[in-house]
Amino acid sequence: MPAHSVRLSQGAHLDATFATAGIRIPALQRFVCHVAAELRGGRSLAAASRSAAQLFPKQALAFEIADDDATLEAGFALRDALTFPNEPIPHSLDFERNGKGLAIELNGLLARDMRAMLELCGSGRRSPEEVARSLDEPLSSLFESLLGYGILVADDPPNRAPARLRSEPGVTRLQHASLLFRGKRAGILLDPHLHSSYEPSDLADSFLRSELEGLVDAIVISHGHGDHFHVPTLMTFPADTLIVVPKVPRESMLCPDLAATLRALGFSRVVALDWFSAPLCVGDLELSALPFYGEQPLLSEVPRHPDLRNHGNTYVVRHESYTSWLLVDSGNDCTGRMTEVAWQVRARFGHIDHVLSNLREFSLHTPLYITGGHYWLSLSPDQLRRFAAMGKDVITLGPRGVAEICKIVGARRALPYAHWWSAPFGDPSERERELSAELQRELTRLGAPTTVRPWRIGDSER
Repeated sequence: MPAHSVRLSQGAHLDATFATAGIRIPALQRFVCHVAAELRGGRSLAAASRSAAQLFPKQALAFEIADDDATLEAGFALRDALTFPNEPIPHSLDFERNGKGLAIELNGLLARDMRAMLELCGSGRRSPEEVARSLDEPLSSLFESLLGYGILVADDPPNRAPARLRSEPGVTRLQHASLLFRGKRAGILLDPHLHSSYEPSDLADSFLRSELEGLVDAIVISHGHGDHFHVPTLMTFPADTLIVVPKVPRESMLCPDLAATLRALGFSRVVALDWFSAPLCVGDLELSALPFYGEQPLLSEVPRHPDLRNHGNTYVVRHESYTSWLLVDSGNDCTGRMTEVAWQVRARFGHIDHVLSNLREFSLHTPLYITGGHYWLSLSPDQLRRFAAMGKDVITLGPRGVAEICKIVGARRALPYAHWWSAPFGDPSERERELSAELQRELTRLGAPTTVRPWRIGDSER
């Protein structure tokens, strides 16, 4: 172990930017909001889109805007190249700390080299000299810049400090949607999101990538949203890490081909697990992939193309001492309901010890719902015209839905999570406390045997 080792610093933020032909869908938000507002005010889709095109001519190039009104009313849409992109690697990686940083544009070769560099720096086990010797230009200059910005630091190895993460069997809550499942011999990390640009600016403490070294034998991804599939975090792990992702039949703006992205970055052990596939064993942990319904563009309809779907998995993780079911951000949609899955889980696994779920209710209250415009842009012209009337449709489970599922599977504990970032071992946010209290009321109303655990980020449950 070197006297000083390189690691990502506290407060270092990493992000990945995805773009198609240089266009990022979040950059179209003003166009989207203008069209939605015009439709809500009673204007036709043709008039609304032409008005937006006059105000935002560069953004208008991303859309199919026909010359005649009848064709435009029937066919207004984002261009196919943006709707169904074929660019697996990020357009750029962004590094920032204390308002200073840099962005690096990627190509296929540089992306793999960057992953190798981030692995060396993330582990907290390499000296600056060891890292520098392994790098050629332009990465050697980038490495020095990252040290200069304080994004990377070289100091005493973190494992000389008291460990904050336990290696005993159980599940540990990390930041936002990240969870660490441990058996006696192995660990599974769900939706890792470390050194994130999502972190609040006043967050003085968070878990570091280096704290997980030696605890993770597999990484599991629930779905492709950026707060669950955080590419920069994944790039800090070794290329031979087993990574399990949902099977994606066709990449779209709503869901990247997760396996293709990881393989393009150089990961060699990527498994795309379909619903009801044979369980996957990781040491003494067993992982089963189950349906992920909900958090789709609409509650009761398919969007303008059937391939436009947020593909995902819920998972059951089993150890001899506990069984957990991860509902993540699931809910209901026109293809299925999570209560239907709950009955299948009950029949297959029996009683569940832990049901883990986000409790927030996501509704269609703004055209920027969920991912900042992608969902709204997946809708058909007719659905765009009716969108304002769908504002009360909820596409996640919320406390009532989670309570129903807990009763069906006879859950011992409900563990709320994925409610954003906060200080490790600090009290849950006021909003989470409110949602947890609402869940407990719903459980009591249903006569469910489940109690809500008011656990904190950093706490573990067996």
